[in-house]
Amino acid sequence: MQSEFQAGIDADDRASSSSEAGIKLVRNGSLPSVKGSDAWFTGKVRIDSPFQAEGDGRHGGAIVTFEPGARTNWHTHPAGQTLVVLSGVGCTQCEGGPRNEIRAGDVVWCPCRKRHSPVARSA
Repeated sequence: MQSEFQAGIDADDRASSSSEAGIKLVRNGSLPSVKGSDAWFTGKVRIDSPFQAEGDGRHGGAIVTFEPGARTNWHTHPAGQTLVVLSGVGCTQCEGGPRNEIRAGDVVWCPCRKRHSPVARSA
């Protein structure tokens, strides 16, 4: 079972925007997925980045799909990170803390500059 965590790529021809309305619409499936970098992940990981901060914005988002047993390497975020578990089962841990099981529908907050690592459970 794959696990997906939501934790941004320029739009192509199928993504559309409306300057009159001041909105940008990115169609589902219009942006390519990318393989998770070996520098950031262990195991097979796919990243879909539907949005990145623009202008004065500070937040972007990605849907990260982990094959069983895949994980992120220990890392930090200057402004912290919110994980929304979309499917599957895994665990997450802040350095020095307990390992917590996470399931679809769970929301996890990882504090600013605190080392952490989400892991997909093995099948």
